[in-house]
Amino acid sequence: MTAIYTKYASDICAKYGPYLTSAMKGESVDDLEGLFASPVTVVLQDSNGEEVLFTIGTDDNASMTWKEFQQASKQELVQQDYQHTESECLGVLGNRALMEVARINTAGESYLVAYILVTFNEQGKIVEFESFSNLQATSLTG
Repeated sequence: MTAIYTKYASDICAKYGPYLTSAMKGESVDDLEGLFASPVTVVLQDSNGEEVLFTIGTDDNASMTWKEFQQASKQELVQQDYQHTESECLGVLGNRALMEVARINTAGESYLVAYILVTFNEQGKIVEFESFSNLQATSLTG
């Protein structure tokens, strides 16, 4: 399973940035949604550094749908002068991958760096997404 998990991690990390960028620019959210199981558990930090846990999916018990996630995120990103997201895989351990993600503004500057632990299932879909962000972090990759 190790080789297949490494392939899944590589695919997820390569696609996450471009797919998130497309969704946040108002294009279809389908490619981004396709990376995830439904529902997916998401753990983020809010602007106060507090942990926020929710689920996204098509199930009735999900906290929000992918379209709702897209709309809520787009509004925030417009205020941040968002241009695109870059993502890179930093390591793989079994069915988990550590991904570095950076938000880039229209001046080409990285204004948010996050380190994301993704856990994926045997089909290569993300089942848990835990983001550790730091506005003052410098990127390892650029």
